[in-house]
Amino acid sequence: MKRHPANLLTVLGILAGMVSIGLSVFTDQFSAAGALILVSALIDRYDGKLARYLGIETHLGRWLDSVNDFVSFGLAPVFLLGRFIPFANMSIFFILAAIYLLAGLFRLVRFNTQRTASSFTGLPITLAGVILTMTAFISDFLSVTARMQEYTLLPLMVVMSVLMIAGFRWRKI
Repeated sequence: MKRHPANLLTVLGILAGMVSIGLSVFTDQFSAAGALILVSALIDRYDGKLARYLGIETHLGRWLDSVNDFVSFGLAPVFLLGRFIPFANMSIFFILAAIYLLAGLFRLVRFNTQRTASSFTGLPITLAGVILTMTAFISDFLSVTARMQEYTLLPLMVVMSVLMIAGFRWRKI
């Protein structure tokens, strides 16, 4: 158990993402669903730092982190955004959601197989998921019409997908 506090933290992030999905699908508690995505982002920020600080980095931890990233910043935002898109455009949403999720998976696999110490290649899925979640919250808070949300969220999913698979490098912070 001494070797796994960072992994336990990561598992909490995965659970936060799973509960967010449940809230998006089965309730109207969209604020709580979005807040759990942001909680998972906070956990994601510190689980690796904790592992490095304690000197307990493991391959298991690296892959658990990728599972957390896919669940909390891939699937959870997609389920949350799906609640903001008018039903008439669900087929477009499903196609763009599939593209976003595949781009996120590609980004995560590339990250785990081509790891560098000082930089990222492409936009991290964590940031993409947080941007989508925050955009949905802001548009809902501002009482933007469903049509405007659609015109904002759907193109933003495309932009996030392209940025995740792009070949640009940026420094880790």
